[in-house]
Amino acid sequence: KEGLKFLQLNRQLRQGEFSMGFQFIYTGSIGLGNVVNKLGRKDLINDISNVSVPPLTKPEAAIFIQRLLLGLKENNCPLVLEDGLIDYILGKDSWLIPYCIQIIISELSDACLENGAKIDKGTMDDVIIKIL
Repeated sequence: KEGLKFLQLNRQLRQGEFSMGFQFIYTGSIGLGNVVNKLGRKDLINDISNVSVPPLTKPEAAIFIQRLLLGLKENNCPLVLEDGLIDYILGKDSWLIPYCIQIIISELSDACLENGAKIDKGTMDDVIIKIL
């Protein structure tokens, strides 16, 4: 019920007189189309263009991780990855989408704050098990 209300209100916003100049971007790991199909209300999103975004390449993912780490450092998070750990993360082929990479870095940050230690492969493996 709340989901339908959300979709109806968003459609009104997208098509209303005050929407001029605004662009709405909906993202997620499940896909809005899949959710709406299950609700049987494709009419609530038939005005939205679907854009498929491919996974990051390994070099793009490495840069993304480095930038996430920089952001954490700027927010006084002491997360430090041992040498080679970014490559270790990138070796997990199924993780090369920003959403999953952000979850990994967030969990690593939490682990770092909990035990104050440098993150190693063992901690990384624990994080992956936790996420799965």
